[in-house]
Amino acid sequence: MRLKAMLDAGEVQEVPDHPILRMLADPNDYLTGRSVTKLVQVYLDLVGEAFLVLERVAGFPVGFWPVPPNLVTRLPALDVPRDQRTFSVAVGGVTREIPAADVLHLRNLDPEDPLGRGVGPAFALGDELDTDEFVARFLRASFWNNMLPPAIASIEGLTDANSSGAKAFKESLAREHQGPDKAGKLLLTSGRVTFARLDTSFRDMQLVELRKFLMGFIRMTFRVPPEIVGDISSSNKATAFAARENLAEQATFPRMEFLRTEYQMRLMPLFGEAEAILDYDSPVPADREHQLRVMSTMPEAFSYDEWRDLAGFKPDPQRQGYPLPMPGQSSREETPASNGSPWELR
Repeated sequence: MRLKAMLDAGEVQEVPDHPILRMLADPNDYLTGRSVTKLVQVYLDLVGEAFLVLERVAGFPVGFWPVPPNLVTRLPALDVPRDQRTFSVAVGGVTREIPAADVLHLRNLDPEDPLGRGVGPAFALGDELDTDEFVARFLRASFWNNMLPPAIASIEGLTDANSSGAKAFKESLAREHQGPDKAGKLLLTSGRVTFARLDTSFRDMQLVELRKFLMGFIRMTFRVPPEIVGDISSSNKATAFAARENLAEQATFPRMEFLRTEYQMRLMPLFGEAEAILDYDSPVPADREHQLRVMSTMPEAFSYDEWRDLAGFKPDPQRQGYPLPMPGQSSREETPASNGSPWELR
């Protein structure tokens, strides 16, 4: 808001073409700026840090390359002179020392070690993510029987499990109870039968409820509304529009501001632009319902162009100026006054 006020007052002006904008849009010959930004955000959300190695020409930065955090084996030592600090990066079994001045270390600070490696939300969600993965593996293994039969049946008088009587019993079970249309059918047999179940049903373990809980907990940690991930079980048109606003305000905007601040403090001085301000278009959509309520309160206070812009249309050269007051609304009338002034306001 302050920057917008400065723009309106003419104190600053937008620069649409600048070396840092070109570098952010086209960081190298293999990756686009959008891809690198997405990759950097994935690193920040998972492990809490990202590394960008600058590419220079004649000492001037012209691009950068993302480096996976797991390849950075050592951070610069703080007890050595600044111009001697280096990052240790292991690539293909070879360790390289990269000057700290050529590396942008973006990180979410670790409360236990603010000057060390970063820490991401996924690190705090380690138990929840592992539990969900283990549940999925358990379900997959269950379809392979996990080397255990679901139940054991013992029939009195049966001496051999491979006898004709046992085979006849199994064939009877398959004939009378196998298939989805025969589920829950009553079984009648002669003799005493002992039945012991070895497995636990998925319903008793509440695996579905557990996975739903974990999904919701992880989603809330990253501040993502359910409608964004396709969960519309309790959604309507109003909540769907509100979900996009909440995602932009609670998730997208803080991440963009984090990157803007880092680039402003780390990259901008390298271009010799001490007074330049790096900015971005806000991802938070305008509250059009609020605008409509305000404009409807006094329609004559807004021009035709403003009304058409709110509706998503271009200005109409044939319709300019301000609309007349709605019927029944008070208006300003210019009438002769009796106090010596030719006009008065009522």
